[in-house]
Parts: sequence; C-alpha cells; structure tokens
Amino acid sequence: LDRLAYGRGDHVALAALARRQSPAASREDPSWLAALAVRAATLLVGLGQPEEAAATLRRGLEAHPDYLPAVRLLRRLAEQLGDWQETAELLLREGDLAAAPESARAALLRAGNVLLDHFNDTSRARVAYERVCAADPQNGAAFGRLAALLAAAEEWRALVQLYRRRMAALEPSARVPLLLELAGLHRDRL
Repeated sequence: LDRLAYGRGDHVALAALARRQSPAASREDPSWLAALAVRAATLLVGLGQPEEAAATLRRGLEAHPDYLPAVRLLRRLAEQLGDWQETAELLLREGDLAAAPESARAALLRAGNVLLDHFNDTSRARVAYERVCAADPQNGAAFGRLAALLAAAEEWRALVQLYRRRMAALEPSARVPLLLELAGLHRDRL
C-alpha cells in the first residue's frame, strides 16, 4: 500500500498509513516509530496540516525522546505556530542531542534568546548562554547577552571571570577593548 500510494503521489494516503503503522513494532524499536512520525509529519506539513504534524511528532517523541530529526522538525513547527515555550524547550533538547558542537551551540544560543526575549526568563537564558560560552569563549553573541545579564544582576565577579575566559581565547591584539572594559569594571564596580 505504501508503494502504491507513493507511486500515485497520494500524500493523504501515505500520511494515514504512516500514522497507523503498528505500535507493537515501536516497543521493540522506538526509533522506528519516531522515524515514522517524522515521515508522516513531513507529509502532513505538505498537506497544510502543521498542527496535526506537530501532534504526530509528539507521539513519536514519546517513544523515542532523543530522536533528533523529530526534535528538529517539531521545533520548526512550534516556531511556525508561534509556540515559543515549546520552541525553547526543543532548542534546549537540540543543544543536548546535537552531535556537531557548532549545532549544539547554535541551538543553545537560540534557546537563550527565546527564553530571554519571549519570557524574560533570565535564569534559564543565563544557563544556556553559559553553556555556549564555556564551549566557545569566542562566541560574541552569547558573550554579549551573558555579560548584559550578569551586569543587570550586578554579579561583578562572575562578569570579570567571563571577561577573563573570553580574553584567554582571543588573539592578543583583540584583547585590548576587553582589557579597557575590564579596567573600567574594576574601577567602577569592584
């Protein structure tokens, strides 16, 4: 049936088949159900049914919460649907699951931005930015957002440590502006 529906380009039938695949098989191989959910969701998105696609992906992630393709597709749908809470949670999960360090850092940076910009959740945003800065002290976006959070919270010693870690990762000529900022911080706040 799957091949017939695919050969005819019948995306409605394909989506229905993918959603009705045997849940018994998923108990033996949860990644199978998650992969099937991604396939069905992709078809549903093509049919203009993003809410149904998101629901299908959530069911697939119940079977295999760490299936990165499902997490990424559900995150894109959550963004499209304007569900920023789910978007933030999925970006954090992407940051944990991504094999490529740059993908993990990008997801964590975006998670911090969503948490801060949409919810003013400074504590969770701070944790996300700290993770990015710890992995990549040269990341200017995470450094700037984290430095602003630390300054707003008047956590001057933590801010000094952040500056020191960043300077250690930079070329000597690039350290001069940071040294000047750090000197001003010592003069005015410590």
